[in-house]
Amino acid sequence: MKDKKSINSFLFKNYIIIFFIMVVSLILTIYVTDFILENVIYRNIATEYIEPKDIYKIPFEEMDTKCIEMMECWIEILDENKKVIYVKGKKLDNIYQYDERFLYDQTSIHFDREKYPYWYNISPVEGPKGEPYLYVFKWPRDKFYFVVTPKLINTEKINSIGNVTYGTFLIVFLFFLFVSLIFYSRFTSKYIKTPLKYFRKGIREMERQNYSTRLDFHAQREFGEIRDAFNKMASKLEAVEMEKMKIAKSKQRMIVDISHDLKTPITSIYGFSKLLYDGEAKTKEDEKKYLKYIYNKSFYVSNLIEDFFSFSKLEDENFQLNFETYDFAEWLRQVISEYYPEIERKQFDLHIDISHMPILIEFDKKQMARAVINILSNAIKYNPPKTTLWIRCHRDEDQVLLTIADDGIGIREELKKVIFDSFVRGDKSRGTHDGSGLGLAITKKIIERHGGSMTLTSDQEAVTIFIITLGLKI
Repeated sequence: MKDKKSINSFLFKNYIIIFFIMVVSLILTIYVTDFILENVIYRNIATEYIEPKDIYKIPFEEMDTKCIEMMECWIEILDENKKVIYVKGKKLDNIYQYDERFLYDQTSIHFDREKYPYWYNISPVEGPKGEPYLYVFKWPRDKFYFVVTPKLINTEKINSIGNVTYGTFLIVFLFFLFVSLIFYSRFTSKYIKTPLKYFRKGIREMERQNYSTRLDFHAQREFGEIRDAFNKMASKLEAVEMEKMKIAKSKQRMIVDISHDLKTPITSIYGFSKLLYDGEAKTKEDEKKYLKYIYNKSFYVSNLIEDFFSFSKLEDENFQLNFETYDFAEWLRQVISEYYPEIERKQFDLHIDISHMPILIEFDKKQMARAVINILSNAIKYNPPKTTLWIRCHRDEDQVLLTIADDGIGIREELKKVIFDSFVRGDKSRGTHDGSGLGLAITKKIIERHGGSMTLTSDQEAVTIFIITLGLKI
């Protein structure tokens, strides 16, 4: 499942988008504020107006032109020669000398927008010494679309207009920003809410012990990693739960099997001992026969209990094996030599191929001997005379391979899958009724406690092949 970029990239992209939202909000605010100021505030905030010429004052520097400068207008003072001698405000043209046409023929000027982009109003005034001056008020054509003499807002209202302007700008900006962020946050929140919704649902399913739950969604990389970790945890919990159910069923079956296996010999022991106690044995031969039955069944029960005890110990994780470093090849030769009389008595054709080089590994000699002997004893017990038996042991890179094979009667295919389970006895696998059914289960447990593995297979030469794999370092 291919996830999106990381949360860092996601947040960085959001920060950039929010920055552009703020810029766009600022631009919209400027245009809207300008519209409000021109069409609402400037027209409605003041009720008292004054004529432009009423601003005129001597000395010229004391003229109050705040309203003029705010509307991008300016004032010019002309002397008797029509020459500009003083400017109040920001002058937007470069005319400093006017002619008679400017003063007395304004019709063509008013209609020639390209050459004369400014409206103007002329009023005669007196200079500082009573000389005739002209007071000229100019304003941009593109800002005010009228030709009549404009009336200006009273300068006493300028401060209140400034406050209203600032407040209007702030309100409009916050409005655009707030609306934009609401829509954007609702759009982006799904990238956070969707994974959290899946996680919440998955956790609830885990609480219900529904360990088959898996999360499947696309998200940022970090959420994807949490999703994969959740699915991995769920898989492990599901496997543990299945293993627990398997163990519970196995234990239940084990109790039933061991009860059944104990019931028969105990019943025989009880019956034959009662015959002896009641004096039913008429002859010495009958008495000896009953005692033999009792002995054999007692021996069987003893072995069954011992195997069951050994299997239970190996199931216990707290049970510690006695690991020591030995030459595995030499140790295996000793085990085979001790068991050789049994092999020879059964007239087996024995083929041994054990490495001549030392194979030093750590293992528990007692438990490992029991594992190997279980396989050898089964081969000897269940196969006919003159069966070929192969025992091979070699080092293969970083592991040890031990193979025990025979060409005897073999094991039926349907039983190979359960041959290492507890209480699968020879009567099912090799056609006899002997044994506790725990031998191969114990063998596999011993190998697994050594960190190894055990498999059952066959080939054209051998019908039964047990392969034991052990690591050089256990």
